[in-house]
Amino acid sequence: MRCLPYFLRASRQLAFAVLVIGCQLLSSCFRPFVDTRKAKYHAIFTQPAPAADGIKTIRAFMAADGQLYPDALLASSAGLANYHDCLLINYYSDPANKAALDTLIATHTLSAKAATLDAAVGTGELTAQAAIAAKLALVQQALAKQKATEIKTALSGAAVPGAVPYLLILIHGYNVGQVEHAADTRDATDPARRLAPRPYYAELRKALAPHWGSQPPAAILEVYWDGLQKNVPIGIWKKGQGNARRTGLALRQILASTDSSTALRVLTHSSGGIVATHAFWNVTSPYSPGSRKYQVLNDTFNAYYKRWPTPTHRNVRLGMIVPAMPGIAFADFANRTPQVQNSAIPPMSVIIGQNRNDYAVSKSGLAPGRFGATSLGCRYIQYADYVLPSCGSNAHLIDFAQDLSKASAQPFRHGRGKLEEHSWYLYLKRPQFVDFARLLFN
Repeated sequence: MRCLPYFLRASRQLAFAVLVIGCQLLSSCFRPFVDTRKAKYHAIFTQPAPAADGIKTIRAFMAADGQLYPDALLASSAGLANYHDCLLINYYSDPANKAALDTLIATHTLSAKAATLDAAVGTGELTAQAAIAAKLALVQQALAKQKATEIKTALSGAAVPGAVPYLLILIHGYNVGQVEHAADTRDATDPARRLAPRPYYAELRKALAPHWGSQPPAAILEVYWDGLQKNVPIGIWKKGQGNARRTGLALRQILASTDSSTALRVLTHSSGGIVATHAFWNVTSPYSPGSRKYQVLNDTFNAYYKRWPTPTHRNVRLGMIVPAMPGIAFADFANRTPQVQNSAIPPMSVIIGQNRNDYAVSKSGLAPGRFGATSLGCRYIQYADYVLPSCGSNAHLIDFAQDLSKASAQPFRHGRGKLEEHSWYLYLKRPQFVDFARLLFN
């Protein structure tokens, strides 16, 4: 009898896997398969709407491999649609785009270094492809510093008298990649009625404004990354988590180039939490212990971690709404580059918003710790085992779960069952967000 709980748990996980596969096969009979190579599902094709709050805005658009897109491509991005995953290495490897790469290099005054790489190709020390990759690495460093300069300029002179000027960083999650960058499309008073897509960050900022009150951010950094919108659901979390980790390293380069005295307020939703954790510390613990694929991925990231220093900002508050990730990422909280003593690690206030009823991170109650773990967003034990020991008194937990028997909770219900919606926009409308925002902003 002692084995019965384990048998039931395994049976439930097997049933969940069969259900996912069955739904995918069934849905494929009625609609064409859509993958991430379709242009409109990439971050670079997002068309952000201007926010009405008047706060200075910096936008960072990042490819699936975490590379920042240069402004020149943002202005004329249509050509990227012809290249796999819209990656810069694929675009600039095309001889037809050599002139564009030369112009990009000249813009960032990297021509001398590029000439050295070209000479190495001529002597056979480097392949042409390796030289292009090395040139893009130089460009990425320049782009990160460029974004850091934009942040510094935006922060200057924008402080409210008597208040500490801070940079607010917004990071969306998986399944956000439409051209409109749509926010929730449900009517807040009638969940059954669908609305036209709303501009994503513009709507979020409008909803956030009452919470920062008389102390708005001096500037806002909006992060746009390839969240694999409308990809095949089987194995999607692992793919999305891989993209998020690479995006986090790109964000790390930007933040490491900013003044460490800059106050940071970071707000993430779902898989956006992966982006933030990889930006601030080295996450080496495997998300799926025993997985060979994850071990190879971790080995790759360990090499990256040694290359890029972690930010040293001492006034940071990280707010994570239903993070679609495992809590084990916080076991590495003290792992920094360069490595320092625990007493020298900059303090960070961490606010975790959990919801055991969230249909996405709970995976409808089936195996949130498997198939790309999302358990930190729905299980208290993940917070208690990992976040609390690492962050101590700087850790805070907000329970977003609703009593769905009450009429006031109806806008947050997912369908007619006992589960709740996952939308970031709706989380900002929940009553618990008042306490969450107080910890993040005030």
